[in-house]
Amino acid sequence: MTTRSGRDMISKIVKTMERAVLASCEVIRPFAMGSRSLGDVSVKADETLLTAVDKMSEDVGKVILRDAFPDIPFIGEEGGQSGANARYEFWYDPLDGTAPFVIGTPTSTVICALYDNIECVLKAVVIAEPAYQRVWSAIRGQGSYFRVADIPKQKRVVWPGDLGRGTGVFCDFTQGFKRDKGVRQIFSDHQALVLTTQLAANTRLLLLGSNGAHQAYVADGRDKVAGGITTAMGGPWDAAGALLVMEAGGAAKAFSMDKSILSERNPLNPKSYDILVYGNSPQTTETLTDYLKQAILEAVE
Repeated sequence: MTTRSGRDMISKIVKTMERAVLASCEVIRPFAMGSRSLGDVSVKADETLLTAVDKMSEDVGKVILRDAFPDIPFIGEEGGQSGANARYEFWYDPLDGTAPFVIGTPTSTVICALYDNIECVLKAVVIAEPAYQRVWSAIRGQGSYFRVADIPKQKRVVWPGDLGRGTGVFCDFTQGFKRDKGVRQIFSDHQALVLTTQLAANTRLLLLGSNGAHQAYVADGRDKVAGGITTAMGGPWDAAGALLVMEAGGAAKAFSMDKSILSERNPLNPKSYDILVYGNSPQTTETLTDYLKQAILEAVE
């Protein structure tokens, strides 16, 4: 959609996406703050955690999105799918960062993205923090924005500094990660160790346990926060924040990986890749990509 009516429709969809993630946040918050018990915690095929709250959060978001836009298919991380093939589809991660959530760390997020099946790119993304009710959003070509509670949206730009030992880089790869229901390991434990060592020697490692939070904080322009790398993509929603970063003036590169061979992909098409590298500038992103490639080569050798 490029017409005025098309842009208006996308804006309307994004407002509903915001309403959906905030409703999910309301479900999550009592558990996150310890006022309600989590109950049993299980382990999924990719070795990530699953709680009843994940499903509760997804159900709430799904109802809001499907009621407002029944013709747009809904694809949720916890199996909540509905709708036939269409130009657009919703992606929904109802609790990104279940591991920190389970131990009471308030860094988990809810992610909702709108994907264009014709252009094969992200059209919009909304990421929210249940603990603090902070919301980041972006529509392709319209900038990256932040708001909290009833405060009006504020445009965000990435931190303008250079990558170095005093700058933070978000990491989500330290234990390797298996995709396709635990069958295909993207990044080996040894490769993760080598990359961690390289980054620790040249930057300041940051690990919040939520890709949504990692990407939102880079887009938010947090002081001395330069970028991030993830090889832990449970689904395309885990890279949806690339749109936030790019709309805030940052850059991103993406790769599919097969037997330690990287093939570059479009970072705005998370369906096509396994690894996302993002930064506050093309230079930062390129340097982080070099670290990634060096780690793969050294581990293979």
